[in-house]
Amino acid sequence: MSKKLSFLPLTVAVLLCLTGIAFGQETTGSIRGNVKDPNGAAVPNATVKATNPQRSFTTTTNSQGEYEFTDQLPPDVYTVTASASGFSEVKRPDVQVLLGKTILVNIDLAVAGTSATVTVTGNQEPLVDVSSSKTATNVSQQQIDVLPKGLNFSSIINVAPGARNEPNAGGFQIDGSSGSENRFIVDGLDVTRIFGGTLGSTKNIPYDFVQQLQVKSAGYEAEFGGATGGVVNLATRSGSNDWHGEVRMDYTSSALRAHDNPAARRKLTDLTQLEYFKNPRGKDNTRQITPTVSVGGPILKNRLW
Repeated sequence: MSKKLSFLPLTVAVLLCLTGIAFGQETTGSIRGNVKDPNGAAVPNATVKATNPQRSFTTTTNSQGEYEFTDQLPPDVYTVTASASGFSEVKRPDVQVLLGKTILVNIDLAVAGTSATVTVTGNQEPLVDVSSSKTATNVSQQQIDVLPKGLNFSSIINVAPGARNEPNAGGFQIDGSSGSENRFIVDGLDVTRIFGGTLGSTKNIPYDFVQQLQVKSAGYEAEFGGATGGVVNLATRSGSNDWHGEVRMDYTSSALRAHDNPAARRKLTDLTQLEYFKNPRGKDNTRQITPTVSVGGPILKNRLW
């Protein structure tokens, strides 16, 4: 009994370390910026809210008029609102928070007048990541909906520059690496296969579940040190306070695919010569129909989705 108990602290310590690794991965994005008055002076103690269709986040500016939502915003489209005593409320709609990136949103307040709220419809500056030098491509849910793709999220990886699916290289090549040099992260959990370093079929979830996909190809953080190729980071969708549904049917057939090209091989009767061969029956005849029905909404409004 004493020997079994002696392993308990070690087991707990290992589990805590693994939990820290899982929660250390990127599952959110950030917004930062400055709030200034019409003269360009900082506005301290201003209230800044970031609101998406699901919920709202609130912070205040410091003495330099700076604010930041650090690693707490799920990828989505937000409206950033700033307000302070003696000033009109200013709204910046359509702020796209990207997975693993920090977006700069500066806000200029107007002196309180006849208008209680000022809505800025055009960006005053590009919404770019100002905190990192990594090379990464983000694909939002809105972009995924209009892209040609298969049934699983892996069919979207090819959108990233320098990424392509190469079966002869063991999977996806990202900037020339082999398929075994990548890492795959889903909601902060590393789902890369231990044997082979590829994406397992059971972890290749349907694209319907994807909120945002990010493909890192260079300059990524030390937490992804196990990768020497690319890092595919995925955030899944969650519900909202509104009910949404979708009915869809995906169809694919061999009639929509080009004829198979002949393959080259050494001639079996003379290994010094080359011959081309192909399926004598032509391409395989296949047809796949996949109906999909999805419904999403609140279980407890503003609390559980």
